[in-house]
Amino acid sequence: MQFDELGRRVAYWLFSYHPGGVLILNPRGGIVSQPVPADQILHVYRVLRPGQVRGVPWLAPVMMALRDLDDYCDAERVRKKVEACVTAFVEQPEGIDGDPLGLAGTDPSSGLPVESFQPGMVEYLKPGQSIKFNNPPPAGGYREYKMTELQGIMAGIGLPYELGTGDMSQVNYSSWRGGMLGFRNTVEAFRWLTLIPLFAMPVWRRFIDTLILQGRIPASAAEDPKINLRSVQWTAPRFESVDPVKDAEAVLKDVRMGRKSWFEAVLENGYDPTTQLEQIALFNKLLDKFEIILDSDPRNTTLRGQEQSAATEERTPSSKAVSGKAKGDGLAALSEEDLGMVKDLLVAGVSRAGGSFERTSRLYS
Repeated sequence: MQFDELGRRVAYWLFSYHPGGVLILNPRGGIVSQPVPADQILHVYRVLRPGQVRGVPWLAPVMMALRDLDDYCDAERVRKKVEACVTAFVEQPEGIDGDPLGLAGTDPSSGLPVESFQPGMVEYLKPGQSIKFNNPPPAGGYREYKMTELQGIMAGIGLPYELGTGDMSQVNYSSWRGGMLGFRNTVEAFRWLTLIPLFAMPVWRRFIDTLILQGRIPASAAEDPKINLRSVQWTAPRFESVDPVKDAEAVLKDVRMGRKSWFEAVLENGYDPTTQLEQIALFNKLLDKFEIILDSDPRNTTLRGQEQSAATEERTPSSKAVSGKAKGDGLAALSEEDLGMVKDLLVAGVSRAGGSFERTSRLYS
């Protein structure tokens, strides 16, 4: 990095191609880096202390442990190979000059005799000869040692052991949920303090500036503080639930107890509460028009699926019957306003397809 007299970053010196890629002949010899203006670089890294100008790799605290674990696994693998290669030890008075017991051969590299056994082979020993089959003692603790090392490595990275290794043999539902709480807090901190401010916001500003330069956004609108085009609301992907039913019941109780509002519950799933209300109003209007009663409609059914009492205020506001012609006409019986709402509902459904979010949105300017 290159700094000016005030300590501000003005350029990043980068290679024009990857050092391990295709070699490009350079008249000056070797690999030469070129300065790139700092305002054209998105340098995303975790700021862990004041004055830090470079990031620390996630694996930096555990790189030595990973190398040692790899060496141990290689040594254990070689030991298993040696155990499988040596079959038996033969003792005879003549030593190596004695007659072979199995199929005889010679090692071309060392010149020593090599014998092999075949399945079902029967061999008679001479007086003084004996054979001892290789039966090395098992080296226990391989799984326990490797698991212990991986647990320390995952802790150094800040990743749950089960998530980093895929080993779910030691967890249950409760321990998994408890172990994921700290990791989710780490991910949330990285999202809102690093990824969005250092990467997503500069990309959004560059996107708006490009539209202004292309003339697709008037310059007057770009500078209008009431519109504030460079202000954007971000919503991060949610963490998938292990038990969606229990999580939904918890949200329902929080809303009923007043611990959170309905608007906050909708925002936690990444949706716009105003759009959500409009869709609910349209959906209820269509249900009333065609006299359809769903079990999920609280105006007509209780939480247990029973019919609401006729005297309750939650009963459908309009219970007027729809004419047979209107029923048969389907969408043709809807007014222009209703059709517009249906169109908005479909568009909103398409824009939300494939996106499920959980955390509360945050506004950045």
